[in-house]
Amino acid sequence: MQYGIIAVVAAIYGGIVNWAIYSLAYNPRPISPWSSPDPAAPPRRAVDRIPIVGWWGLRRERQLHGSGFWIRPLLIEFAFSILACGLYYYETRYGGLLAPQLRDQLDVPGLAHWMHFLFFCHLLLMGLMAAATFIDFDEQTVPDAITIPGTLLGFALAAHSVEAFLPVSLRHAGGVFLEPVLLTAPGGWSADWSGTAGLWLGLGLYAGWCFALADRRVILRRGFRKAVTYFFAGLVRLPSWRFLLALWVFGSLAILGVWAMGETHWPGLLSSLVGMAVGGGMVWAVRIVAGTAMAQEAMGFGDVTLMGMIGAFVGWQPTLIAFPLAPMTAILIVVVQYALTRNRVVAFGPYLCAGTVVTILAWDYLWTWYGAPAFALGFILPVILLGALGLMGAMLITWRWLREALFG
Repeated sequence: MQYGIIAVVAAIYGGIVNWAIYSLAYNPRPISPWSSPDPAAPPRRAVDRIPIVGWWGLRRERQLHGSGFWIRPLLIEFAFSILACGLYYYETRYGGLLAPQLRDQLDVPGLAHWMHFLFFCHLLLMGLMAAATFIDFDEQTVPDAITIPGTLLGFALAAHSVEAFLPVSLRHAGGVFLEPVLLTAPGGWSADWSGTAGLWLGLGLYAGWCFALADRRVILRRGFRKAVTYFFAGLVRLPSWRFLLALWVFGSLAILGVWAMGETHWPGLLSSLVGMAVGGGMVWAVRIVAGTAMAQEAMGFGDVTLMGMIGAFVGWQPTLIAFPLAPMTAILIVVVQYALTRNRVVAFGPYLCAGTVVTILAWDYLWTWYGAPAFALGFILPVILLGALGLMGAMLITWRWLREALFG
């Protein structure tokens, strides 16, 4: 009965994901039974809104949307129903996120609550990533209508409980115990961020996120002074500025309120804010360096906000692990796509999501063998990452020169 309830709820959630895919895209399509139908479509029926099976009845609209338009959304809802049950078993019954020697302790009340809450958080994240993935496949864009609410949801879950973050196993003389992978884990990053320094850090990162969502174009054709004037004028003339201003004001007040609650909720929220900044900032840095080196746009800004949303859910350490896994998940698909279509345009957002899923499912292995040794380097790690970023830029510039010399 428990798995049956999970399957039904997940199928309904898959229907919400389908609604987002077809309603929040840049070019929305009236396919979802929860959206307004096409004026030429036959009348919608109540049975059309039943998850999975409702799409079989919606086949009657195939003359409007294409003969197989109903297949993908049906499979998405079915997949959510099945995979949610598998994820529930893996995280709450098998203990796949834990070290092997701790998997027999899942019946401990505190640990059971943690794993169930993690399952809930991960299911929400995977729904958001699924919506972003299919829109990115369709249009090579990730809409803010998914990543902004998703990032705020990640902040809220982290502020509610530090159990929103993945567990790490720590060994000591008495055995092995668990702690969430928060901002200061592992010990190489130890610091006290409960005071005003932590508050200013959190407010600064949140303000940076709000600013990144604004129109930041700088037009230098008429000189630097005019460019600055046009830049600030553009910020307040666009329709979105009031929304971003309200987002910044109310979000900053919420951050101040969580900080005032003390150590019960603040470590989780600050870890989420840093995860957002590291995830989005890392992709943004790669976007700038690769775009400059290749003299063309390498990644869309939607990938930046998407990875920021992922970082808000999982924290900065899993984000740093997930990012290099993304190209590995993309290699085979991209090669096949190019061989069949000769299309060099790659939607990178789906592979960022795939790297995140791999990181979550293989968390204990990745943390034990790769994450913990790397993060134990402390502040040497950022130096290594900056060096790798510079090396990537140099390699891309060299490749561009060779391509222009050989192929024009």
